[in-house]
Amino acid sequence: MSYKFNRTKGTYEAWVVQRNPITKKPETIRRKGISTKSEAVRVEAQIRELLSNKFKRELVSTLQTCVKLFLDEKAGAGLKNKTVSGYADFLQAVFVREVGDVFIDEITDDRIRSFFTQYYSDRQPRTKKNGLNHLRQFFQFCLRKGFVKSDPVPQLHFRYGSKIKQGLNEKQLKLLLSEAKNLQSKWYLIWVTAAYTGMRSGELFALTWRQIDFDNGKIIVDRMWTSKDGYTDRTKNGGHRMIDLPPALALELRANLPRNAVQSDFVLPHLRAWEKGEQAKEIRRFTSGLGLPMIRFHDLRASWATLLLTNGVAATVVMAMGGWHDLKTMNKYLRLAGLDVDGAQSRIDLRSPDHSERRLVVARILDTGSSVSD
Repeated sequence: MSYKFNRTKGTYEAWVVQRNPITKKPETIRRKGISTKSEAVRVEAQIRELLSNKFKRELVSTLQTCVKLFLDEKAGAGLKNKTVSGYADFLQAVFVREVGDVFIDEITDDRIRSFFTQYYSDRQPRTKKNGLNHLRQFFQFCLRKGFVKSDPVPQLHFRYGSKIKQGLNEKQLKLLLSEAKNLQSKWYLIWVTAAYTGMRSGELFALTWRQIDFDNGKIIVDRMWTSKDGYTDRTKNGGHRMIDLPPALALELRANLPRNAVQSDFVLPHLRAWEKGEQAKEIRRFTSGLGLPMIRFHDLRASWATLLLTNGVAATVVMAMGGWHDLKTMNKYLRLAGLDVDGAQSRIDLRSPDHSERRLVVARILDTGSSVSD
């Protein structure tokens, strides 16, 4: 019992003395001027918890502290700013905000499950999966640094929808590009280049005349741009690739080739909306006005891939030009093009081989009243 009644002042006072686990010296917190005995009991419990948390903070890091150390390590590892920002956007702006700046050892697998089922339930499966991967890497860092004794991140599985995101078919692409050209849309050259090459938005933004070989009909994709990292001499997957330059696109590009173009000049106009990341919004607005499916800018890449596949281009060639390193992504476009099931039923024929003759036999049976076995 760490409280007493002060007869002189007519009030209670409460105090707690605990030994600091690091300095081994006793520390005291005292509160005076408490009106009642029951309140003094409550104050004593509060002081005891306050001291315990104070000592624990010296021994155990909080979630916010660990997140900061994790992000500092990632930033020092030479990762792209966009990658580090991705970790920060989830861990600081989402996870810490919803869970609170608790002690790192208080985060359990149940708490993480509750986060994904309650606070993160309305997110897309891919967003949830990315968040889970961020948490897994974060707690592996905490485990390595000794902040936690075990990894609390549970094994969670998020069901992806079976619907494949549709792009535009050949007829729809032609309508989009012809109308954009007729209306002199400032996006026309960007869209036509994306539709003919399947390049990503950041690769198109960074495209220079140096990368286009008109003589040999090739485009080398070896750089990209992001709003966070700027221009980098590598693509999303880290490698370089070559794309065949279609004659129709070559004509469009030659028509826009400046007379004084140098190797560093950009091929496509750097529209303000594009720099702000509004390219999806712009193409949705335009396609909606034409009565076409409201696609994203990235869906031009899907449209390009499926168009090549349906016209007989080998999947390995499309993979190489598109910069995909695994068949898992390519299989998505094979399904989109319907090539994974194309011709699968052509060998099935459930009709009788003697169909016409069989009809005559059945008719004869009906006339005579005999059976087939007769």
